[in-house]
Amino acid sequence: MNTKQKTDPVEHLENHIKTIHDESGKHVQSIFRKYPITLSLLITFGLVSILHGFEKVFDKIQYFNENPLVLILIGVGMLVGTGSIYKVLDNHR
Repeated sequence: MNTKQKTDPVEHLENHIKTIHDESGKHVQSIFRKYPITLSLLITFGLVSILHGFEKVFDKIQYFNENPLVLILIGVGMLVGTGSIYKVLDNHR
């Protein structure tokens, strides 16, 4: 029998991501300080492109065109769901 406690796989992944973030953060901060406007514009363009792409995809779905309230309710439901998941995971720390 293994006496070693098993770690939560999500926690294990979070630790790896934190390590990568901390290491890359050293380089990113210096680059962001050198080119703040350029990087801000690139990030903004990327986010706007993604949102515009989602809009175009949803425009092709006839059901959402006829019932935009359903799309709003799905979005609110996703926000509530992710908030609930965050609370549960935050309480397990």
